[in-house]
Amino acid sequence: MRPPWRRRGRLRTQLTGDPATPRETPTEEEITPARGENPPRLRRPQPQISRLLKGCDILSDDQRIGRAAGVVCKASGTADVVDAIVVVTAVQYQASVVTSDPGDLSHLAASIGVKLQLFTV
Repeated sequence: MRPPWRRRGRLRTQLTGDPATPRETPTEEEITPARGENPPRLRRPQPQISRLLKGCDILSDDQRIGRAAGVVCKASGTADVVDAIVVVTAVQYQASVVTSDPGDLSHLAASIGVKLQLFTV
């Protein structure tokens, strides 16, 4: 008996007369994460982001920041914890934020009575 994925392809060919085109298989380099990275779906070079991150301080969060982010989410009535962590971290370090979505961050910051310096990309 053929595996289910084989049977579906055969059925499609019988029904439509058009065999499914094979998907392009990613290379080993595209799917193998670098040491210490979480495995991405496909790894493609992103030179602009790499250049930007070279000039940034990357900070990790801890339990205190996580709890503060929960307070921000409650105050704003949203559940976007990642954006809340960004807001809390920016407030803690008096840092500017580069974002493509200033609306959400502004809403979160306003809900706790702070104003962030946002740079939209």
